[in-house]
Amino acid sequence: MPKKNGKQTISLSVDSKTYEEFTGQCREKGLIISKQVENFMKGQVGEGMLAEAQPGEGTQAKGGKHGK
Repeated sequence: MPKKNGKQTISLSVDSKTYEEFTGQCREKGLIISKQVENFMKGQVGEGMLAEAQPGEGTQAKGGKHGK
């Protein structure tokens, strides 16, 4: 259920090495991790990429068909 400020808290399980690398780069650039995830999600919805995904399939982060 969304909070009063329109934000939703979520829990994610990700590869620990990938997480460490990503958070390190975000820190170096002064970026907020949650905002990066939110922007990714908006892009997926805006590009209609979720409609192309098969059940149980994740979006490819490197070298995928969309180059993201």
